[in-house]
Amino acid sequence: MSDEPTIEGVRAIVMRVANRATVDAGPDTPLTEGGLDLDSLNLLRALLACEETFQVAFEPDTDFTDQTLRTVGTLYDLIRSKRPR
Repeated sequence: MSDEPTIEGVRAIVMRVANRATVDAGPDTPLTEGGLDLDSLNLLRALLACEETFQVAFEPDTDFTDQTLRTVGTLYDLIRSKRPR
């Protein structure tokens, strides 16, 4: 099922993968150190869940940068950039 991406939807996926339901994460919350502390495996799980949920396809060589995977908000921006307009 394809859903329109929302910041709350991305946040929910990341929080589920991080198993951090009690953390008050927002768009500026880092995905890794100093925030949700996702390790590389959980970050990959979150990305795969986002691909499936929002019907996007990431290009690892170009899409996965320190900037695009910095926060919940930058991941949301990446997902929106992959959606057809």
